[in-house]
Amino acid sequence: MNSEEAVTARQSDLSRADAIGKLLIRPIAILPKVVGDPIKPFVIGLWNDIQPLRRTDVSSTALRRALGAYLHSKAYFLALAQPGAFRFDLDGSRD
Repeated sequence: MNSEEAVTARQSDLSRADAIGKLLIRPIAILPKVVGDPIKPFVIGLWNDIQPLRRTDVSSTALRRALGAYLHSKAYFLALAQPGAFRFDLDGSRD
């Protein structure tokens, strides 16, 4: 991978994103939907926006663990390290 190329989602990234989505009351656009979608770094403090979307039968701990698995993945770290990388809000808009 060239350091100028966008980091794109693999099946493992989709599995992590899906695990997050299953814990929320509605989908969030920042997460990849299909293999090849870009991995978008989260805006700092996004937890405050995601937390209210947690299903009532899901603990904060479960949501934090699912987010942690996604945020600590190799692809996510590579996306953060890209030159000129931007951070994105829940809707997938650049911050």
